[in-house]
Amino acid sequence: MKIKFWGVRGSLPVPGPDTVRYGGNTSCVEVRSGDEVLIIDGGSGLRGLGEALMAECAAKGGAPLVCHMLFGHAHWDHIQGFPFFVPGYVAGNIIHLYTAEGHTRRLDEVLKGQQEFTYFPVRFSDMSATIVPHDIGSAPLQIGELVVLNTPLNHPGGCLGYRFQEGERAAVYLCDHEPHLRVLQSPQVRLRLADEGTSLQQARKRAEADDRRIVDFARGAELMIADAAYTEEEYPAKVGYGHSTIDEVIDRAMRANVKTVALTHHDMSHSDEKLDRLGERAQQLLDQAGAETKCVVAHEGLEIEL
Repeated sequence: MKIKFWGVRGSLPVPGPDTVRYGGNTSCVEVRSGDEVLIIDGGSGLRGLGEALMAECAAKGGAPLVCHMLFGHAHWDHIQGFPFFVPGYVAGNIIHLYTAEGHTRRLDEVLKGQQEFTYFPVRFSDMSATIVPHDIGSAPLQIGELVVLNTPLNHPGGCLGYRFQEGERAAVYLCDHEPHLRVLQSPQVRLRLADEGTSLQQARKRAEADDRRIVDFARGAELMIADAAYTEEEYPAKVGYGHSTIDEVIDRAMRANVKTVALTHHDMSHSDEKLDRLGERAQQLLDQAGAETKCVVAHEGLEIEL
């Protein structure tokens, strides 16, 4: 299994002199297994990936592309690259779109909506490739030699995390996610619980179980790609936004006993220099705990082979 990062930012693309080394494109990750091409999320990084895939097809004599796109959710920073995905405009290509069970129609509507003439000159329905939507469901999905599992994450509007299993090796993608227990700090959440008649004790018990579920989902993976948008100092102003801190991700990686954790979904305000410091902070946490887990701060172009 080979993994390549094409976009590592959250919320908004941030090109410029302060983001040259890590990159400013939003979420997009390529997964290769044998001849299978999988794409996780369609942020602005999808444009560059699409061009690379078409160049690869041309080098093979114009062979059509068949790819599988898995969306964690349909927020804008995870779909904004789709109108610029060149393979979507080439007849003969086949693009499989996967999303949460029961949300396929909503995903189609969102993708169509961002390509209405009000926003974009080419409609979704005018794309020449064959686009096949799927409800991913909760059962394992087989794509070639890969078994794809999913689990719900904690993010406004809902989100899915994915585990890609190839034999004994696995890569896990957890983006966007906020620990269930920490979001209980939010006054709005506590008010909602009160309105529902749910005690804080009940909510805490449920949150602890959900947080254990996420750790178990990632357990033993060779690679965990995780949303690490904030520092602990930034988090109090971001409670309920649906993202994790670096400290939380490192703790989760150690509890899940993953071999490598890749920090991604970088906050749009974080410069290259700040990401350098945050990477050092993450490694310091691992070293202090005596953990064998390795850490890398994801950047555009980073390739990892499992």
